[in-house]
Amino acid sequence: MKTEFPATLPEIGFIRLPHFLYLLGGLSKSTFWDGVKTGRFPRPVKIADRASGWPVAVVRKTLAEIEAGQQ
Repeated sequence: MKTEFPATLPEIGFIRLPHFLYLLGGLSKSTFWDGVKTGRFPRPVKIADRASGWPVAVVRKTLAEIEAGQQ
């Protein structure tokens, strides 16, 4: 079963990896993590004992940079 994500981001909060990959156009996990290693994509932050995610503000900035052709 495929998970559906909203087309827009929440105003504040965090998103998890599947949602971030969806916003990046369905990028594969391995390509994404290669991008994290090279600095193209931001590193996640710890949001719980067994969970990591990305602040929405960081995601917005990353998507804007990609759209502007800066990455």
